[in-house]
Amino acid sequence: MIQFSDHAIEQIKRRKITKSIIRKVLEKPDAIQTSFRNRSIYRKSLKDKTLEVIVVKEKTKIIVVTAYFIKEYEN
Repeated sequence: MIQFSDHAIEQIKRRKITKSIIRKVLEKPDAIQTSFRNRSIYRKSLKDKTLEVIVVKEKTKIIVVTAYFIKEYEN
């Protein structure tokens, strides 16, 4: 189950990122990186930008904390 925090909902609206694109990133990421405070960063290249989705995993759910585009990402 994927849930969106209030902060994530506010930020994706402001950044014009759809929930369906975020779901696609979570389903088939190009990369996953462990971050601080039990968070993970999911990355996927979409045309000329990379979308990063920050999540916290809890037993049966994934909580989206925020999402944003970056111009380029190097592995």
